[in-house]
Amino acid sequence: MKTDIPSLIQYLDDADPKVRTRAVVKMKELGDQKAVPALLERLGIEKDDDVRKEIVSAFNSFKDKKAAFPALIGILSGDYGWDTKAAAARALEERGNTQAVPALVNILNDRPGAFMNAVYELTGSRGAMRAEAARSLGIIGDPAARPALNDALVNDKDYSVKAAAAVALGEVGDASSLQALREFRVKAVSSQEIDAAIAKIVARTTPKRASE
Repeated sequence: MKTDIPSLIQYLDDADPKVRTRAVVKMKELGDQKAVPALLERLGIEKDDDVRKEIVSAFNSFKDKKAAFPALIGILSGDYGWDTKAAAARALEERGNTQAVPALVNILNDRPGAFMNAVYELTGSRGAMRAEAARSLGIIGDPAARPALNDALVNDKDYSVKAAAAVALGEVGDASSLQALREFRVKAVSSQEIDAAIAKIVARTTPKRASE
């Protein structure tokens, strides 16, 4: 397999999904920005789940991946396996990427009793995806995610989701988050990350003295 970008782009049209996957992996290793348009085009027509997941994860390798954000957000809202959605969530983890917040909040709110993708129901992976969404919201750092994260911490039945929401609140939480965090800390398997989240909020919300 040739490893220059023009050749790798041609391999994206190969009939063998394994060849397409290898081409994407090589593009990811090179991190050449010129590959982004071709990968976006392929993502729009790719039917193989493994190739599609590899393309989504490849966007993390590029210095400027903003051009991929609309397509990645579409994956979060579409009928894809949780591992592909999780890869999309990770690729969207850029500080201040507020356009991804509504789709991530929708995933976080997708609890038992709400609409759910049949793939999640069969694999039991919905909790893992919602925890991934909570982590991504914390990294993005948009306070607009605070109500959903507060709600997940208090009302979600999945421990991994509650734990991820607690850590994320360290980035976007305010005084309204503190009581729930302190209550969760008592039950947490490990309190170190919860203590850190509480400390961040206290530091952020405590008024500074005039002399400071």
